[in-house]
Amino acid sequence: MFALTGELNHSKYARLSILMNRQFIPFDDSYRVPADVRVSRGVGTGERLFICGQMDLDAEGQARNLGSLRAQSIAAMHLLYDVIERSGFEPEDIVHLHVFYRSPTDETRYLRELLDTFPQCKTALTVLTPVVSYPSAGAEVEIDAIAIKHANQRVVTNSGNRVVGHRKGDWIVAQTTPQTSGSLSSQIKATHTDLRSTLGELGAGLEDVCKVHAYFSPDIDSQALAKAECELARDFAEAAPTYHGVVLPAPFPDGENLRVEVIALDSSLPRKRVTTPWQWPPPICYSQGIRCGDTVFVGAQFAVSNEAKLSPNSDLAAQTHHSMTNMKAVLNALGMDFDHMTKVNAYFIAEQDLAQWTTNVSIRSSYYVKPGPASTGIENLALSVPGALISVDCIAVDS
Repeated sequence: MFALTGELNHSKYARLSILMNRQFIPFDDSYRVPADVRVSRGVGTGERLFICGQMDLDAEGQARNLGSLRAQSIAAMHLLYDVIERSGFEPEDIVHLHVFYRSPTDETRYLRELLDTFPQCKTALTVLTPVVSYPSAGAEVEIDAIAIKHANQRVVTNSGNRVVGHRKGDWIVAQTTPQTSGSLSSQIKATHTDLRSTLGELGAGLEDVCKVHAYFSPDIDSQALAKAECELARDFAEAAPTYHGVVLPAPFPDGENLRVEVIALDSSLPRKRVTTPWQWPPPICYSQGIRCGDTVFVGAQFAVSNEAKLSPNSDLAAQTHHSMTNMKAVLNALGMDFDHMTKVNAYFIAEQDLAQWTTNVSIRSSYYVKPGPASTGIENLALSVPGALISVDCIAVDS
């Protein structure tokens, strides 16, 4: 009895130690989401800061500057800067900036105007992802970020002077240059070539990749998607990284069928991979989770069992619970739990549906440890597993 109590207390104090070593930036009247959830605007872990999706919402969670992508983007960036400054970071520390915007718009012009307005972000890897709606009516954009304090920085740009790779210390982020011609198969081959080149300039390779995130155009059917995911996975076989793939609800401009972004960590860091509680169907060789040093990347978790078979539960609530149960299994296999989570991404099937968002975020956050990780949730069209209504991934840090 006393031994059991001691173990419980040790676990409790270990959990408190993790939370005390972190910095949490809470929601306040400058920005609130329309639900009472265990989610933070930002979570700092030493030299790293993970920031949730920032949106131009008022204290009631309602969108401001209705219909203006530009005004909402500026407001979201100011909110993001607020988290950065309150955490003791600088805007120049941003290594990864992800902009989910309502299409259509001229992406090239939009990105140029955004970076001209916020020049401190010009060295960040800026990922643009078109969507069609948000749970909050009138919302046009959501922007999240990862910032890292490190003196050693290297940046790679493409022929259009757009940042396609950024390295700070051991952390490396990269994205593909848009491929606007050829079949999807040819664009995947170009993607591998492109990533090899960019990572090579940053002193890394495909074997160092820990996380792959793929975004497919909405006109792809389930059969073509399954084939494309097999082709995409082929060149990542050595790394066996984690993976999250989604079919976007909005088309890319100029004939693109695919966009890929990756996170890589220096290969000198010790690694451990797990493939349970379920496995991707062969020949896909992605891991469910990978641990590199003190950081764990968990790939997309669905309501699936072995061999990626969808659970018979067909409603969003049941699928969210199942996904989070799978998440716990992966984290535990790598020596972590929900209190280690720092950043969560969730993609769910909906279109301007506040009830769907409230359902999944409330269930997800019931698993989080207060005050909770940074989190970004995006309404979507389809996921890698047919019939799935939600997929959730995360980054967790053991400090």
